[in-house]
Amino acid sequence: TLPMTFLLMGYPSVTVLAYALLLHILIRFGYRHGTAILGELNVIEKRTQPRTPEAFLKVEEVQTALPEIVEGINRALHAASSLMLADDTALALKWMAGLYALALASRMLG
Repeated sequence: TLPMTFLLMGYPSVTVLAYALLLHILIRFGYRHGTAILGELNVIEKRTQPRTPEAFLKVEEVQTALPEIVEGINRALHAASSLMLADDTALALKWMAGLYALALASRMLG
């Protein structure tokens, strides 16, 4: 049987996953805001930043589903996309802090 935690160089799997997610969001955050700043300084060509779509599904596409289900899915996907595109700075910073805290707690508590 496999152990409950996958140890990678002494780190539990929760810690490794938290650090991987933290690194992913941190890189996206830095890239998005770095390219915007460098574009404003005319160091690189200004780029249009991708925006998070408001809707990923349409009620017509899933006629058997209720509009409330579609609304809930769209809210969840909008929040996830906003986080991955670092569209909402406060949300990205909260996730980075939370993932770092989770990684530290997991490391300290084993």
